[in-house]
Amino acid sequence: MDNTDNQIKKTVGWMKGLYILMSVLYILAGIFMFTDPFVGSYTLSLFIGWTMLFYGIMMVMSYFFATYFKSDAALLIGIVLIFLGIVVVMNPAEALKWIGVATGIAFMVVGTYKFIPSPLKRSA
Repeated sequence: MDNTDNQIKKTVGWMKGLYILMSVLYILAGIFMFTDPFVGSYTLSLFIGWTMLFYGIMMVMSYFFATYFKSDAALLIGIVLIFLGIVVVMNPAEALKWIGVATGIAFMVVGTYKFIPSPLKRSA
């Protein structure tokens, strides 16, 4: 039991570090958007692409690290976000044309993922 607790603590700590990194990137992107709005749209495209990619990787990893509750939806959503992230990062100028659509799809998919298990949660 002690080994499992240590493994969980290490995994949670590592994932927490990734969330902190993403938070810092959000703040830096926000500052950059204020200072140069013309280049900001291109940067926003790249930022959204990298965010999708990293969030997708984290979702896939969390699927494989989960021991008690594995959601196939998390794996599917993670793969979709990885694919969309790669597409946006590889073609940021073209992605500006459809970034709103791609972001909307990603938000709906993640929102659906968050909504589906909510009836399973029990209040204390």
